[in-house]
Amino acid sequence: MLRVGAAELLAFARAVLERKGVPPEDAGLAAEALVATNLRGVDSHGINRLPEYVARLERGLMQAVTRLTPVASSPPLELWDGQGGVGPVVASRTMERAVALARDHGVGVVGVRRSNHFGAAGHYALMAAARGLIGLAATNAAPTLAPWGGREARLGNNPWAIAVPCRTLGHPLLLDIANSVSSFGKLRQLAEEGRPIPEGWVMTADGRPTTDPREALSGVLLPMGGHKGYAISFMIEVLAGALTGAGCPGADPDGGGVGHLMAAVGVTAFATPEEFEARLGRVIKAMKTAPLAPGHKEVMVPGEVEARNEAERRRAGIPLPAPVVERLVRLGEGLGVSFPSRGGGSP
Repeated sequence: MLRVGAAELLAFARAVLERKGVPPEDAGLAAEALVATNLRGVDSHGINRLPEYVARLERGLMQAVTRLTPVASSPPLELWDGQGGVGPVVASRTMERAVALARDHGVGVVGVRRSNHFGAAGHYALMAAARGLIGLAATNAAPTLAPWGGREARLGNNPWAIAVPCRTLGHPLLLDIANSVSSFGKLRQLAEEGRPIPEGWVMTADGRPTTDPREALSGVLLPMGGHKGYAISFMIEVLAGALTGAGCPGADPDGGGVGHLMAAVGVTAFATPEEFEARLGRVIKAMKTAPLAPGHKEVMVPGEVEARNEAERRRAGIPLPAPVVERLVRLGEGLGVSFPSRGGGSP
């Protein structure tokens, strides 16, 4: 593993995207979405996605200049067309719009069609939490998930996230999950590290379970919790795909591309910020004072693992496995951008 400071990694990603024609401000938004995800320990959706984004730009599947256009507005609800722009830029801008609507109306909901892969949903939910609002972000995705009872990919794993500001912990509460047991990003990460795929994560195209990373990467993801994960993914498809007009990739291959749903919710209609914080504190205390089950040292609440990862990685740097470093070095060389070679933390 090579450890690279977050600031150095951010500068590298931004420079790469700028070389591919992404405007500086937009390149910064996209780079921040990737590196912030690494900082939280979600390496499957971090800087390792940069070569994929560059490939999409080169193939014309993602437009370097993101031109968001309004489709419909009935405040506090809006629908936007991403016109095939850079996914993290589309998602960041539309969450900013949801926050602005929430400031005026108490809630803001923005649907998006014709976007691209946006990385980790939690990044955008946290944007709202940083402004004192509850953030929700969801997206559909290319088919990788078999419906319950099927053996062919018809749904994306359709990740979704909820972030809640929380002074009690000193960082937001955060739920950020996909609806498959794992993601293909995680499968690729394990394959690069030479580790087997755990049982129950994936099945082959002919319906067999496998732990072989090579078979897994050409197989089909399994839903978390069996039929429950499938049902959640289906409903996210309805919200991010059918509602926005993006369509379901498994049903509408010529539809409106990737769709997102962004929402920001204020708490003042329900309680003062102080009252809400007190309620959160009681819920957190109830969890953390529960008697410990065998083999556990503490009870944690959603977002604590990510916050601890971020504190440690800001201090010591972001660990990157050799195959990821090699791909990034080659990517940078082809564009005249030097990959940072020194390790360590960053402020």
